[in-house]
Amino acid sequence: MLLLATGIVGLVFAFHNPPVTVSVLFLYWVECAVIGALNVAKLRHVRAPRGLSDAETADLPPAKRLAYRCLVPGVFVIHYGIFLVMVFALLYALGVQEMRVRGERHYDLRGHLAGFWAPALVIGSAHVVSFFRNFLGKREYVGRKFLDQMLRPYKRTLILLLVVLGGSGLVALFGLSDMALLAVVPLVLIADLEAHFRERTA
Repeated sequence: MLLLATGIVGLVFAFHNPPVTVSVLFLYWVECAVIGALNVAKLRHVRAPRGLSDAETADLPPAKRLAYRCLVPGVFVIHYGIFLVMVFALLYALGVQEMRVRGERHYDLRGHLAGFWAPALVIGSAHVVSFFRNFLGKREYVGRKFLDQMLRPYKRTLILLLVVLGGSGLVALFGLSDMALLAVVPLVLIADLEAHFRERTA
């Protein structure tokens, strides 16, 4: 419930900081980035690739052990990072278009997002607390498969990408940017709840 509460607070903050679509989606993007960073730490606690146990992994030569524990997380960081950069570029394009609809010729992305450090920090902190309380404290990593854990953040980020390319973009193009919040909020909240309960039950 902590994650849901912080998400709602972030959305309320975003609504009062136009362009609305970018504000809402940027906080969701920050959440995806935090989840990706924490996923690297989670990968070090789940069962190693190819089903090797920790004991079996320890018996491997140092080079192979390093590859098992670092190579795949490294690939995840690069691939997921590129994915986030692409989505961020789309967010900027969406912000430019929405401000044009509002009659503004210039969109100061850096200035706009500078005011988001507080809600971004709150959202990030909530996920860090959940990581220590649930994933480590309740040992949710026990029995979890390596590949499944590596792919989990993509499901949430895919929703973000679909929203950027779909409903919110169309709404902004037609000059109804405030209404975009109505289209985005349910998707964000549903994605957060679904991801939260999937983490608790998997």
